Amino acid sequence: MNRRLIVASALALSLSLLGAPVSVRAQSASGGPAPAAQAAPVTLKLTVTISRYQKDQKTGSLPFVLMVIPSDTNDKGGSSATIQMGAEVPLPAGKDGTFQYRSVGTQITANGRLLETGGYSIDLSVSDSQIMTEQPGQGLRPAFQSFTSRSRVLLRDGQSVQYTAASDKASGETARIDVMMNVVK
Repeated sequence: MNRRLIVASALALSLSLLGAPVSVRAQSASGGPAPAAQAAPVTLKLTVTISRYQKDQKTGSLPFVLMVIPSDTNDKGGSSATIQMGAEVPLPAGKDGTFQYRSVGTQITANGRLLETGGYSIDLSVSDSQIMTEQPGQGLRPAFQSFTSRSRVLLRDGQSVQYTAASDKASGETARIDVMMNVVK
């Protein structure tokens, strides 16, 4: 009976050691310590929505989705994402019927970085331009509206924040930009 207890104890000890972490350091082929294993990179899905308001009435809303691979806490790795959507608008250039073209639309650039706290630092740059609705006294000359913003926001998975808001002096229109971040699983 004593022998069975010793065998059972030895078996239990062996099994517990197999499941326990081993504190032996891996070595590379050159004999030095192997580089630390890095966690698999994640992908962040950023939804940037540009909404326009005339006083408190929403007049439009455009969502843009970008996928960003953030850098680690040491600013290594990662990638930036850029999206551009727009058109070339012809403008009369002279009395001879020639035209010049002007770009209108939206360009968004984003970079992300993992924070030690587990959240993400998102650098966002938004540039948007459009043809304004007819303004009194403008005649056939088009007017263009544009804004540019560059800033950083701190977000966690599933969180959204109003990134910025700006009002146009000429039209009174307000543009609001919201950004939502989700970790793609």
